[in-house]
Amino acid sequence: MGILDLIRTKSITWTYVEFPPDRTPTGLMRDPILPNQYYMTATMRSCRIDDVRILFTKFFGTVHSYSELQSGMGDIAQLQSVTTPSKFQDADPDNLDRSLQMDIPLLGPVPFVGGNFMIQVGLFAMKENELSGPYLDLLQTVAGKAGISFLSQAVPLAQTILGGMDKIVSTSAGGLQIGLYRGWVMPETPVQGYYGIIAAPTDTVDTSKIGIDNAERIVDWQSRQEIDKPYIVFTLERFTGRSDWKQIPDVKTAYAKLVDAERTSDKAKISDAFTSFKVMVATCQDLLPNDRTTIITATKAEVDSFLNQLPSSTARILDLHSFDPF
Repeated sequence: MGILDLIRTKSITWTYVEFPPDRTPTGLMRDPILPNQYYMTATMRSCRIDDVRILFTKFFGTVHSYSELQSGMGDIAQLQSVTTPSKFQDADPDNLDRSLQMDIPLLGPVPFVGGNFMIQVGLFAMKENELSGPYLDLLQTVAGKAGISFLSQAVPLAQTILGGMDKIVSTSAGGLQIGLYRGWVMPETPVQGYYGIIAAPTDTVDTSKIGIDNAERIVDWQSRQEIDKPYIVFTLERFTGRSDWKQIPDVKTAYAKLVDAERTSDKAKISDAFTSFKVMVATCQDLLPNDRTTIITATKAEVDSFLNQLPSSTARILDLHSFDPF
């Protein structure tokens, strides 16, 4: 359950847009994110907010995201983030109608292994006298620990984050400015591209005439005039490799133990540590199968190179096939 499930708003159908590549700044192609072939990321690119509900001279803005997707073990992972950008915290209430470009990571990279995928994104506004900055910072820290990139850390702190956000929404501090709840249900798969939600009824916006300019704003595509409504722009993207694999908690620990073993120059300890590392990588649900093989092979080459530099009485090349998890 995400924060948008906990709130009630007036019955208005906001305008939802999936932008074609030729009306985006990067030409991001709308390609399917196929199971077990791609990692997936979601990034909030920009937003625009109104000042009609802000009465005091200090303004706090909070972006909350919540995603559900299936892990390689078949569990439903829940990943959340709570972000208080510095651009929001001290914004001038007289100028809150300005668009802000943020590039806030909302999800990933996470492996998409199939099943249903759902994402919620909400932008909330709070008055300083009803919500302190340190409380938002604490909530953001908790969300950071829960993670948006590691399925292994997805669940334990989810309820803590939801409870904190529920307190924010229950105040009269401005509340939800705009939000999106989007799901892809099997056999439909998520699609890479630019997405937008505009705080305007669907019959008031001609979506065929708007696009995303180089500043990531939603504009009239001919005049390049920014639309005069609150909105959120985010992207879904796909990648075949994961360069941050050393940050995956379990893999990071196993790799650190391997480095510690190398520092002893003890070939038995190095061999045991490398075997443990291979097991951890081969069973890691935060990695796609092809990446597991690539990481193990690259790390073996590093270890072999290290052993080759040791005295011949100590060095022994590791045999990758002595433990083949594939």
